[in-house]
Amino acid sequence: MAFAGLSPYHDYFQVWARHPHARWDYNASFAEIADHLQQDGGRALIASTRPDLDRVAFDLAAGDEPLPARWFHGTQALVFPRDPGADSRYYLPVTVPVPDQLRALLPADGAHQLLAPDGSLSVEILRPPAGPPSARQPLEGLLGDQVQVVGYDLLSPVLQAGQPLELLLHWRVVTNPDPRRPWTWF
Repeated sequence: MAFAGLSPYHDYFQVWARHPHARWDYNASFAEIADHLQQDGGRALIASTRPDLDRVAFDLAAGDEPLPARWFHGTQALVFPRDPGADSRYYLPVTVPVPDQLRALLPADGAHQLLAPDGSLSVEILRPPAGPPSARQPLEGLLGDQVQVVGYDLLSPVLQAGQPLELLLHWRVVTNPDPRRPWTWF
């Protein structure tokens, strides 16, 4: 009887709980970010692709203590803090693949890492640059009263009919569309 209880215990708590797919399914990286913020403080700029689910894992780990965090879609956008001198850090979980065009806008040095229990990389932590990059092609436009278009960079090396046009848009949030939620999402 004791063996019958030990086998499921081992399979569930020792094998399955440490499997990379289980870590991804249960957003373990976001719980590790919350733990790190509770220990080190500062403001977090957190890359995510599943805002509602990722935020739940983060909030559960944070407990009753609200942690200062701004969320952004890490595969489509990069957020820059209003005050570059503030104690802000980017948290880039390995489950959120940041495209090379966006990663190139971040400092290459000074990265820290949060490791998973098996020693693999879970989260990369970076300090923001001194300010947002300048757009190669400046523009001025307002989308409603919430978003200001600042400019764009043309990423496509050659423009051809029928081929995708890749742009890196630079914009600034003027007012948060929903102040109850700390999303920085577009």
